[in-house]
Amino acid sequence: MKDLPEPDATLARRVFEEAPFEQRLVLFHYGRRTGPVTITIYTMWEILGFLELPHPEFDLEKLAGWIDAAVGDTDLAHALRDLAPMAEDREKKFERIKYLIALRLQQCRSRLG
Repeated sequence: MKDLPEPDATLARRVFEEAPFEQRLVLFHYGRRTGPVTITIYTMWEILGFLELPHPEFDLEKLAGWIDAAVGDTDLAHALRDLAPMAEDREKKFERIKYLIALRLQQCRSRLG
């Protein structure tokens, strides 16, 4: 699998911005004793935190669509959509998703200095 192309300065700034309320991403994870717990996402950093929770549940297309529409990162959205065929290996797919998002955040941080 290939990594992401370097972002331009405009995208690098957008990646660190908070999405408006209307564009928030609502996901959930299963708490051990609480059952489903709703998580509201406004930033790319929050996605990484969400993926570290026990038993995160999300639709990969919904996540990619949010990154494309709310953040404007088409390259990352396409890279995530390319992971859809990995459905048989959930852990490997989650690790790749976390890697790609962390990579994009690091690229953007480097770009902005």
